[in-house]
Amino acid sequence: MNNLTENTTLSRLILEATQNRSIAEGKLQARDMTATGFNKGGSLTGTEHPIGIIEALREDSLVARLNPIITRQPIGSAIVPKILSGAIAEWVSENEASPIVDLETGANTLSPKRATCTVRISSQLLKQPGVEDSIMRDLRSALGAALDKAILTGTASLGEPIGLLNDIAIQSVTFGGAADLAKAEEFSSTIRNAGTSGQLTLIASPTTASAWRHTLGTPNVNTLWSATREFCTPIESACITENRVIVGAFGMLHIHEWSLDIMVDAFTRSTFGQVQITANLLADFAPIHAGAFCRSTDSANQ
Repeated sequence: MNNLTENTTLSRLILEATQNRSIAEGKLQARDMTATGFNKGGSLTGTEHPIGIIEALREDSLVARLNPIITRQPIGSAIVPKILSGAIAEWVSENEASPIVDLETGANTLSPKRATCTVRISSQLLKQPGVEDSIMRDLRSALGAALDKAILTGTASLGEPIGLLNDIAIQSVTFGGAADLAKAEEFSSTIRNAGTSGQLTLIASPTTASAWRHTLGTPNVNTLWSATREFCTPIESACITENRVIVGAFGMLHIHEWSLDIMVDAFTRSTFGQVQITANLLADFAPIHAGAFCRSTDSANQ
């Protein structure tokens, strides 16, 4: 097989990406796949697959559904100028001077960070119908899952970007006990008081979502989970850790992609009749305005 490099847009990556898979960003993750080992690829061999090759079970990507700003640029850092505080309009009398303010500006600077994964597959298995396309989709999906995980819970270690739940620049709310509607609404009011408009989304773990579905909301709404729909769209994701929650206007999240490359190495393992397929994503992200998001500092399920 010839070496190849496949570039794809980040929007397609995110649409195919899912959450329910742990990828060690910046590290090599290898898997052996052969035609004769059933659990290592052998199940994909045969003359026909009447319904195609079934992909790995994954959650759908959150990021794709929340419409972030996505940009692409192959070289250099991505610098995004922004206005921190703008003009102020006031009503004045006929001969009164217009109010003057000094415009305050800043910028977000994004730099390439790498997520990568590799599968090792036998040349024999690779000749089976549909296997190559399925592997390519799986690699892109794994990178998308890594990106979603980093956006929500990234720790800024081992090359991983800092995520919204761990970014100290993001506003925060502390439950300090059992969650109720007043505390849940505090996330929304904190964001609105910072000057953010538009649709808000609340993301919680499945454990928190389940608990809130069994917690009384208001006399008119049976559960706390349903009651949150009054001020945001609640979504659950297994990517959320420590049962914390993040609320935000995800249209104010900027994701920048430098490249997504899929490379096939037919030489390193050629004496074993194997090829290695590696996918690399260079990307970074940041809130355009930190005030558009609010995170919990403790568990929402106490």
